[in-house]
Amino acid sequence: MDMLKSGHGFYSRIICLFTIIYCSCNNPVSIDHSSFTFSVFDVGQGLSQIAVKDSHAIVWDLGPPEAYASWIKQYKNVGKPLIDAVVISHRDIDHSGGLQFLDTSINWTGTLVMSSYEDSVYLKQLCGNWKKGITCKIIGEGEKLEYLEGVDIQCIWPFDFQEEYPCSELLTNYYSLVFLLKYNLSQIIITSDIDSAAGQMLSVKYGTTLMSDIMIVPHHGSVYSVNSTFFGYIRPKTAIISCSKNNPYGHPSDMVLRLLMQLGTKIFITYIDNSIHFRSNGYYWEYFR
Repeated sequence: MDMLKSGHGFYSRIICLFTIIYCSCNNPVSIDHSSFTFSVFDVGQGLSQIAVKDSHAIVWDLGPPEAYASWIKQYKNVGKPLIDAVVISHRDIDHSGGLQFLDTSINWTGTLVMSSYEDSVYLKQLCGNWKKGITCKIIGEGEKLEYLEGVDIQCIWPFDFQEEYPCSELLTNYYSLVFLLKYNLSQIIITSDIDSAAGQMLSVKYGTTLMSDIMIVPHHGSVYSVNSTFFGYIRPKTAIISCSKNNPYGHPSDMVLRLLMQLGTKIFITYIDNSIHFRSNGYYWEYFR
């Protein structure tokens, strides 16, 4: 009798386990296509990203001037959301060039976000076609952009080095803005054009906090941005490199590609994959076209 009871309990547990598995497979975490999307636009040898939540958006960089026609087309393709802020990571023309074409056809508040190391006068002058007025917002390490509901957006670089503002042209890459975007359990790291030295300093301060599902590879995949410690802490499932085909800088470098492959990372490159879109329900990311 005891053996029968024991067997009955065993089979009950097996049935219960299969029931759980069946329910899990038939009731996956639902994808809310209107929730949080993140895109890297194909702007040639430059960089532009947009995060959209409930018809509100933040844009990071606008690519070079020659890519603006493509940029505006892609902006319309993602629904022409209200841009609460345009973040310019640094003033290099392949990131800031599109500013000069922004006009009233763009659904933008006029808020321009930059670091204290940037030349705010120069960046405002680039916005010559924008007639509604520009509001400059300075952001630094530890501060947040609170425009997208439910999305935690924290600036983690540059640190405050108490140096001369704005920085010299030679240091714009080093001081370019870096952000962590966290939506529930999913995270993205935007690295702009930082070099390996900045990556090392971020590794020392933030460590495992850097671990992200998606990484925007720094400086278009430049060899000068390779830092195995930094990449290792991020350990991205997906890496996105924004660059043009046969560019004169050799982007992306073989060293970057090898390191990412060693980490088991899936790699997207804009000149191959065009604009790259992901959406998250807060638990995982889904790639879509």
